[in-house]
Amino acid sequence: MKRNARLILAVLLAAVLVLGLLAGCGNNNTNTNTPEDRTNTETEQNANTVSVCWYDGTKLLREDKVEKGSTLTSWTPTKDGSTFMEWYAEASKTQVFDFSKAVSEDTDIFAGWKGAFTADETVWCLIGSGAGTLKGSNWSEMPEVEETFKLTRQDSDSANLFVMDGVILYEGDQFQIREMGTWTGQHGVGYMDGYTETSDGDIVGEVVVNGERWFYANGGFGDSPKGWNVNVAKSGVYTLTMETNPGSNDYDVIYFDRTGDAPELTMTHDMYIKGTMDGWAADEAYQMATDALREDFSFVLVVTEDMVNSEDASWTAGDETNPYGAAAAAMKVCNEISGTWYGVDEQDPDATSWTLSAAGANNLFLQPGQYNVSYNVGSDTATVSISEKGYFLAGVVNGGDHWDCTSGVEFQVVEGMAGQLVAYYTFTEDDTASWIRDAGKVGAVKAVYGFSGGAAVDYWYGTEANQDNLMVDEYGLYRIILTFTGEGEGFITAEKVTGNFLVGTLADGEDWASRYSVPMDGDSVEYTWTEKAPASWLGADEIAAVKVITVNEDGSVDWFGTESGDNVMITEPGTYTITLSGGVVTATK
Repeated sequence: MKRNARLILAVLLAAVLVLGLLAGCGNNNTNTNTPEDRTNTETEQNANTVSVCWYDGTKLLREDKVEKGSTLTSWTPTKDGSTFMEWYAEASKTQVFDFSKAVSEDTDIFAGWKGAFTADETVWCLIGSGAGTLKGSNWSEMPEVEETFKLTRQDSDSANLFVMDGVILYEGDQFQIREMGTWTGQHGVGYMDGYTETSDGDIVGEVVVNGERWFYANGGFGDSPKGWNVNVAKSGVYTLTMETNPGSNDYDVIYFDRTGDAPELTMTHDMYIKGTMDGWAADEAYQMATDALREDFSFVLVVTEDMVNSEDASWTAGDETNPYGAAAAAMKVCNEISGTWYGVDEQDPDATSWTLSAAGANNLFLQPGQYNVSYNVGSDTATVSISEKGYFLAGVVNGGDHWDCTSGVEFQVVEGMAGQLVAYYTFTEDDTASWIRDAGKVGAVKAVYGFSGGAAVDYWYGTEANQDNLMVDEYGLYRIILTFTGEGEGFITAEKVTGNFLVGTLADGEDWASRYSVPMDGDSVEYTWTEKAPASWLGADEIAAVKVITVNEDGSVDWFGTESGDNVMITEPGTYTITLSGGVVTATK
């Protein structure tokens, strides 16, 4: 029996084997399941699928393979101590993910969470520039200005609400809300209630009310609109309310309520320079500017030998109010709208600048040279100062092409650096022209020598090797050094600057960020005050006021002071150790 069983089993196995071979063969006896065929099948399947990665910050929650062109289905993750809100299309959590749209490429989706209510003790302030309320701010970093623009915290046990009423905004104004005393916690257009992306020329985002654009964004530093300035498109009087969520600030919101029309702006100033150079007429060539929004007017006046020796100026040599006793150009400043003329009482020939007022009856006499003329609405005075030649940073700076002496970045003498001058500049996306990007760089500059505010350049300074443009690879703050090798000869180099710096009322005056002259060794530095700092606003018992700034890789600056964000006050002379720890600055004598 056992032998017969084994025989039957062998026959059955043979039959199975034959059937298997027949099933695996075609008429031409060719195998259709080769490794190459399997690879082609997998490639075809991969071409029809995309990867969807679901993230909590940088933590991958799960990854799905889905058919290309399909739509996704939302799901709800969990996390202790947090409530899931919604899925976002990018890590900055500005745009909610649209589950109605088909996915056709690999896609990342980000979870938004909101923690339990926590009281926000931050002091928030409005900061910006414009013709209305923001005119008093002008992006100021001074404590007394910020205090004026502080938002009022409303009493609530369930929400953090900060309010400012009666904010007058005009079309073209710009603003943000930020933590007082620092450039951290910036709340820009991406936090505005109803903000959405758009594509309309330079406008990349907007807030639309009843079909009308009220606020908009045209970009800024970084990828997230949450840090970009709010541009005003709809003038009016507004109540601004910001709701904050400490620990979950992606869900902070700036609400707005337009309570009325902004006061009508009327033209009050149309400023001209009038004198022997233009026949005392309102010549457009000497118009300082006309603008209902402007607080300050300026003009660069070049007085030539021909102007001084012209027939129109021949009488000036004998004028008793002319302090030079020789021919000169005579001038005053005039507001064409009010008809007010601004002159001098008596001119000091040894001075380098003169103040002109409505009470000044006499002309100002000028010898050949270049002069900076300015007028301030608040003081209702004009100033004329001799323009000195200097060294300036030129190139694609301050958001435009400035290949002259008008960029506003001047090289300075630094103690201990003989034969060299130093300037500081922060390169941003605004400085990356297309031709600079094509070269694989982000910025291009040279140094120039000439009159401040003038277009004429006497000398150019480029790289040491061939005097080409100095080009930088990364955005951020740079220390640019001009090294002289001879008369009108030299070269520039650049080094990136990061780290902590002491700023405030230092030995050379008020220096709140422009020179970064006191670098810190890590988180501390020693500094000596021998006498009261030259700052008029300091109190009688105050020697100095300081803060610490941190310059980041991208050139952005974080500000630190006391626990409340105020200045650290020095009350008596001596040597102090200034320390930054846990975001708080202390001064120990």
